[in-house]
Amino acid sequence: MFMVYHSNCLDLFMRLVINVMSNQKLSNPMKPEIILIEHKIMSQWIEIELTNYFGISANIIFMTIQSFIRKISIELLSDGIFISNFSKNFMYWKFMEILPKLYSSQKCAVIQKYLCFDVNQKKLGQLSEQLVSLFLEYLIYRPDWLDMWKSNKIIDNLNIEHQLWQSEVWRMFLTHTQLQLYEFNSENRCIFLLQNNYQQIDWTKLPDRIFIYGVTAIAPIYWKILKLLSDHIDIYLWVINPCEKYWNNTDYMDDINKHVYHQSNNHSWEVRKKYYYNNRCNKSILKSNYSLLNSWGEVGFHTLHLLSQLERPLFEIQSFVFPKTNSMLHILQNEILQFKQYSSNEVQKESSIFKKSANMQKNILKSTDQSITIHECHSLYREIEVLHDNLLRMFSNDSALLPGEVIVMAPNINCYTESIKSIFNNMFNRQLPFSILSDHSDYIHHPIISTILNILAIPTSRFTVEEIFSLLSIPSIASKFSIDDEAMKLLRLWIVESGVRWGLDQDTQENFNLPVTEWNTWYFGFKRMLLGYAIKNQNGSWKNIFPYNYISEEYVHVVSGLGEFLEILKKWRNRLNGAYTLQKWMLYFREMINDFFDFSKLNVEENQALFLLKNCWTNILESGIQLGYINTVTINILRDKLLIQLMNQKKNYQFLPNAINFCNITPMCFISCKILCIIGIHDNEFPRDRFSYDFNLISKRFRIGDNNICGQDYYAFLLACLLPKEKLYLSFINKLAFCYGNSISSSIFIDELIEYIAQRFYLIGDQNLDIISNIKRIRKYLLYKYSCMPFSCSNFIAYSKKQSFANEWLAAAYADKNITVFTQSQQQFLTTSLPHIIVSTILLRDLYDFYRHPVRMWFQKRLKVYFYQCTHDILLNDETFFVSNLRRFQLNVKLIDYFIHNKNIDTLYREFYDSGMLPYGSFGQLYWIEQCEKMYKLASKIKRYYSSKIFTLNITFKIETIKLIGELHSVQENGLIRWKPAYLSMRDCFLVWLEHLIYCFSGGNGESWLFGTDSTWHFPNFSKIQAQELLFFLISGYCLGINVPLLLLYKSGGAWINYVFDWNNRVICSDPDIHKKACQRLIYTWQGSSDDTQFSYLRESQDPYLRKLIPLYLNEEDIRIITDVSKDYLLDLMRYRIL
Repeated sequence: MFMVYHSNCLDLFMRLVINVMSNQKLSNPMKPEIILIEHKIMSQWIEIELTNYFGISANIIFMTIQSFIRKISIELLSDGIFISNFSKNFMYWKFMEILPKLYSSQKCAVIQKYLCFDVNQKKLGQLSEQLVSLFLEYLIYRPDWLDMWKSNKIIDNLNIEHQLWQSEVWRMFLTHTQLQLYEFNSENRCIFLLQNNYQQIDWTKLPDRIFIYGVTAIAPIYWKILKLLSDHIDIYLWVINPCEKYWNNTDYMDDINKHVYHQSNNHSWEVRKKYYYNNRCNKSILKSNYSLLNSWGEVGFHTLHLLSQLERPLFEIQSFVFPKTNSMLHILQNEILQFKQYSSNEVQKESSIFKKSANMQKNILKSTDQSITIHECHSLYREIEVLHDNLLRMFSNDSALLPGEVIVMAPNINCYTESIKSIFNNMFNRQLPFSILSDHSDYIHHPIISTILNILAIPTSRFTVEEIFSLLSIPSIASKFSIDDEAMKLLRLWIVESGVRWGLDQDTQENFNLPVTEWNTWYFGFKRMLLGYAIKNQNGSWKNIFPYNYISEEYVHVVSGLGEFLEILKKWRNRLNGAYTLQKWMLYFREMINDFFDFSKLNVEENQALFLLKNCWTNILESGIQLGYINTVTINILRDKLLIQLMNQKKNYQFLPNAINFCNITPMCFISCKILCIIGIHDNEFPRDRFSYDFNLISKRFRIGDNNICGQDYYAFLLACLLPKEKLYLSFINKLAFCYGNSISSSIFIDELIEYIAQRFYLIGDQNLDIISNIKRIRKYLLYKYSCMPFSCSNFIAYSKKQSFANEWLAAAYADKNITVFTQSQQQFLTTSLPHIIVSTILLRDLYDFYRHPVRMWFQKRLKVYFYQCTHDILLNDETFFVSNLRRFQLNVKLIDYFIHNKNIDTLYREFYDSGMLPYGSFGQLYWIEQCEKMYKLASKIKRYYSSKIFTLNITFKIETIKLIGELHSVQENGLIRWKPAYLSMRDCFLVWLEHLIYCFSGGNGESWLFGTDSTWHFPNFSKIQAQELLFFLISGYCLGINVPLLLLYKSGGAWINYVFDWNNRVICSDPDIHKKACQRLIYTWQGSSDDTQFSYLRESQDPYLRKLIPLYLNEEDIRIITDVSKDYLLDLMRYRIL
């Protein structure tokens, strides 16, 4: 019996299943129930519904139609080995064997052209993988073509070139699998058996009945098998039918087909979209009042057409539920259900009388009707923020609404996964329960699996510092080589200082066709470490390698572990470069895992990931071994095949009945809900246009029932409009609208839906508008446009439908309006006073550290808060001809020292070059000469005032009630001489100014000099009284700054005072225009430019201590405070500087 139920109500299906299961018991209670679905999400929903009714759900097998047909083919034909010839792995290795043999065939010029220069077999593996998918598709949708090719015939009016080589490949495949004398298609053999020899079938092996639900597209050959099976078992097919009538392609679809399908060999989404946008302003088309069924229901129509072609008896039952007509969504669902189409003649009348009668058929769109809303956003992350705010508003407005009654769909939910987790797991007590039902496996991102994939790719690796440390960051690998967390910190420091850049050894450079050298490779740095432990560097270089002198006996085991790890990498780099048989690869993989991993350190999750990887690897190789594949293969082929296997791994979905479920929008996910949200439906994302290779002949000649991904997306969107009972929420990304204005559209679905609604509805007062004007009015009403940023003022307008719940952005939102808005916790933090500290004694070191960064000192001394700041412990991945800023600074410091003391710089050159700190070869010599010239000029200036007689000045004196204690180092009889082999910053100048005042107050009679590559600062000698007055202000600033943050910004404030200071009169300029420009310079220095992202981490606004007190976008009060402090503390050193 073949029972077909047509309905638009999802709940009725469960009533049918429950009724059949309750009243019609299976002959064998141990037999499982079979339910055929297309998506695993449906299985969880069905099990939940059955459990709610029966109290338990067990002994139910959920399968796809394809897997079910394959299973019964094995049961009926009893030749599983025969059928396994068409498994993906089996066909892959067969094509790997066949394609090289066809390389010289004249019919296979395409193969010869593609496989030319295929050195590492990568092209061979990729082509074999594509042919597997192609011929499996032919087996289902074009078995007649394969029959003709088997008989050495050519299909008429089809690409001859591709037919020739594909038919040759197919015949050779049949020959090599010994299927040329038999019916190779198991589906056709199954049909023949069911038609002619069904008496021989053991029906006890088959189920008594099957339920089919949520399947919108079934291949024609599967329809035949199901119909033949229905003569012996009960089949209950539930068709989600959007319309109670049998609809057909009307004039609208005929027009589309005429321009699209007749002009293209395939169903191109781009062609359809181009046609639509070219004709969207054509009034005759807009006035035709086409139905959405015609535009989006092609796949559904094809399914009903194939169903109608089945032989009778076929029992069809219709059970449709008509929604209410109290909202725009319900009216839309009703019109789709009843296939309402108004007479084109009525609408196309141009007289006002007929216009009025036409509009009388329309519905009034109430201003309170929010059953369909459309939301336009700027970015993917912003789209989820907007969705989150709208869901919060829905829950706050409807206390009866539950999270489980909301479903969110997207064309590719994987793109939104991280954004959803970030926003819905909100730290500001706005969390919403959710579950992400992703179609794609995330196993490939597991650290263990991604690490092994990286190991398999080391033949082509550059062995950068980051790549190697990413391997050692896996605990089980680090443990294998006795490297713990402390050792990792040491290695990061040693690797940077020992000159490692990239490359394992000189062979790495050779593989990349570069000059063969071991300089700046891992083995170069490793040898420096060993020499540093063995002979130190007192005797200079040893065989052109300068020892790294910081390896103590305490940490020699770390160097030993690194050496073992490098040897293992070298072993597998060399081995994986070769080609071996599948049997050898099986052994090598096990050996590789044992060489790299300490299994005792693997946790349960890591063991599961490793077990999965081993199974995938074993399945790939064993299928080829069982086939008898004897050729050698490279690691490139196996790694690509492993990636495909991992990506195709099934994932355990977690459909949660009490949470918001996120899933992909497919016509197979039919779950009843109150609110349906569809996100990401902008062009180029939805509908999907499956990429098809030019040699895929199915795309050249379309048939009803073909796998049409674009059409399935259209039909999925149509059915999605039927799911929600209360609200349909749509959103899309439209970056062009933010760049070029609101007239730019980004979603054909949104445009079609708005135009359809405009033909059925009008706003109050718009009953006499023409269709084009009405579309604009309806669009303006339905479409909500959101700002690019969450802190825009437009997001916080009271009682607005776009009002955001993100209170943490309130302060930023009103910053540009000079309005201070704080949350309760922020107000409490800012108003809570700390106990006042009275300072009686100051250490000179503390005073110096305070003025290096006053705000940091306040956080650390008073709040005991220490923010992590990135230091120079940055791993180098630079090329060998590049010198980092840190290395350049270290070199220049030593160069100045050598020039001042008249040392031999050739010795220094050999030390730096043999340490790998200079660029390789001639680049290093040129760089050395350039730096020597710069530093010689600076050293010449310093030598005029430099004295070899330096001493330390003990500081112990009292100013007012405060005692200052410490030591002032590197003091000369003629004063203080300081230098920096780089550009001087305002901080450098201020710290020398502080030292100079202390020196003068201590009785020093000399002057102070600060030399830099760009400028020189010279301060005169002060009397003790004058120095006391200036120094007391700085000491008072210290006493103030440890109680209240002192916002002394050397970069931003220094940029301001440099601009407003009049060097001729030694005063602050009073010109308001100059002050305005100086403030702009301050803001630019603080915020930086959006184009300058390379050195953004150097801006003061990126300092974690300053950002806690100063916003990124400065208001007038912030600027006033910064400029006042800069004037108080920086003006004196500007005034007293000698030019």
